[in-house]
Amino acid sequence: MSASTLIKKYSAKNDPLPTKSAGGKIKNDTGIGAAVVFNPVRDPKTGYCIEPDEDSPQRRQIEKHNRERWAHLQDYAGADAGLQNTRDPNGKYNCGDCNQVIPKIDDCWVIDLKKKLDPAKSSCRKWERTCKGDFEMNWHGSKNRISEAMSNFGTRSGGGPNEVFGCHNCPIGITSKLGKDDLGNDLYCQEADARVGDNDCCAINAAKTL
Repeated sequence: MSASTLIKKYSAKNDPLPTKSAGGKIKNDTGIGAAVVFNPVRDPKTGYCIEPDEDSPQRRQIEKHNRERWAHLQDYAGADAGLQNTRDPNGKYNCGDCNQVIPKIDDCWVIDLKKKLDPAKSSCRKWERTCKGDFEMNWHGSKNRISEAMSNFGTRSGGGPNEVFGCHNCPIGITSKLGKDDLGNDLYCQEADARVGDNDCCAINAAKTL
């Protein structure tokens, strides 16, 4: 049996856990190596996850685990997941406010940029809050610097004060129909399948870039 056939067969299973209100199915026996896998309900046209219609303690537990997973996979920075020095309390995530920027030459200590960054409009998945007690390493001269592609580096297009990043500027984040969770998160991320905060962000932020 091919891998694609096996995954299709597994995805079509009708396991009883969790309840419908949790928004998906937990697979306890996939036959492809993982002990437990969560299978979210997806829109067949967009591939995005679909938020469930009902909230519950179980659903919130799933969302918390999804945010933790997103922090590991996509450098998500949120109130309860991810490295806290990578979360921008202002929700901008621009290079000008990053601890790794070299402001006088619009360059970066870490990312191997092929062009100058825009302090007000550029960002990447390795953004960090400015902190005088957090010294950076000079990676210039190293053959293993992080590339623009690896860092998801991008520069917002257009002008104006709203040319920033953050979940509040990402089209993948929509208003949650379940309202706020315990942390005050009121946006639903259609990729992470969890509620997130306005000022959170991750590597696949889909704000329009050049």
